[in-house]
Amino acid sequence: MKVPSENKKARFHYGGTPYQRFPPGTVGTVYYLQPPPDKPSLALTGGIRFRIMSDVSHFDDGEDLKLPNGNIWHIIAYNLIKAPWKPLLSIAKKESLIDEGVVSDMQNLAGPSYQPSTDSLHYEFDQPFILDLEHSFISRVFLNRSTIHRFLWNVLEDMYRPRGKETKPTPCPVYTGTLRLYPLTFLRMFNLRRSIARPFRTVDTSISL
Repeated sequence: MKVPSENKKARFHYGGTPYQRFPPGTVGTVYYLQPPPDKPSLALTGGIRFRIMSDVSHFDDGEDLKLPNGNIWHIIAYNLIKAPWKPLLSIAKKESLIDEGVVSDMQNLAGPSYQPSTDSLHYEFDQPFILDLEHSFISRVFLNRSTIHRFLWNVLEDMYRPRGKETKPTPCPVYTGTLRLYPLTFLRMFNLRRSIARPFRTVDTSISL
């Protein structure tokens, strides 16, 4: 695909955000990224990406299309069973890029319309993630071939809620920046801030498993 410099209609989509225009003069191709064959827990990490390059013969010298936030544009394998990505899934199956067993497992997990974003996904519990301190709310999705489960936390609200005889909430400070955390470390750190009488609370809005 080649996007002319003056073209304003060629756009790409991700998550629930508005369509984004391709950088002027973009030249590249759509391809399927296969997961590591030696790690079964990462079987669903494959998916569709767009490689920017001058020519297909220079694929290794190119770079993947990035979102405005710097993350790579990536349609995860799980979302390929949803419209409008099903035609791409058919091509991936036809060219043996994705295992039929993986497709079957994804279809068994599928909810009516739920499409998790790439940025919120965890395939392993030791996978780090970025915590934006300007937002008190955290949403993460744990996904593998046997389960998809969404976890929601009102982090700062819980940490500064009134305790004991307190009647007024402690002012919630304004933070900026980001932290790189590991899920298990985050849970241990968060538990230290809570009373034993009030165990860690999660809100489960997962699709049916």
